[in-house]
Amino acid sequence: MKRYGSIWMLAAQNTLWKLLLIWALTFLAEFGLLVLAMGRLDYWDGLEYLVSESHAALAAGAGLLATCGVLALNGCDGASSRSRYTLRRLRVDERTLTLCWGGHNALCLLVFWGAQAAWALFLCRFAMAHAAQTPFNAMSLFLAFFRNGFLHSLLPLQEYSRAIRNGIFLLCLGLTAACFSYQQRHGRRGFAILPLSVLTVVSFSQGFAMAETDIALSAVALFTAAGAVWNVWRCYEDEA
Repeated sequence: MKRYGSIWMLAAQNTLWKLLLIWALTFLAEFGLLVLAMGRLDYWDGLEYLVSESHAALAAGAGLLATCGVLALNGCDGASSRSRYTLRRLRVDERTLTLCWGGHNALCLLVFWGAQAAWALFLCRFAMAHAAQTPFNAMSLFLAFFRNGFLHSLLPLQEYSRAIRNGIFLLCLGLTAACFSYQQRHGRRGFAILPLSVLTVVSFSQGFAMAETDIALSAVALFTAAGAVWNVWRCYEDEA
């Protein structure tokens, strides 16, 4: 168990401060965009309209892409990196390492999702408290998380297909990021994380009651991640 704990500690040491910086910049950008929208718009046709016009979802998407980039580069050999040497000293099967780092990556993305949802709630309450033109109440907040695709996907409420889709995205992004670093360390290319992260950003904001789309996107994510993991297993067996 100590050996596996060392794997997680190594991943955390390589990514934690970078992720915290990215998330802080993302949240500050979203706050700035919301404040600018509040000053620019004369009338807010609902809280969801203000969130849409602020384009905060773009900042969140950029933050997600940057997060995936940091996680994918963890363990890669670079000009100033000695990742391969450090990993060899741990004496852990690289397939096990990939799965452990995939779990670590998924956990980091889960924390980002939860923090992003909490921050979105704060931004909405901040806008409601400083609304000079439009009166809001508790129902306005509830309706905003149904009517706005970005807010609804962050907090799907009782739409379980959306919550499951998000969970599958997080798991698959985590695994494909870990597979990318494995392939890079072995001199091969594995870019499954790139199209999957772009797909997640582009398709994340969806309206209410789109279960069929959620199922289709989940299937694509699972297929992509399964292909990346299979390539790791196949390449490892060829080298053994």
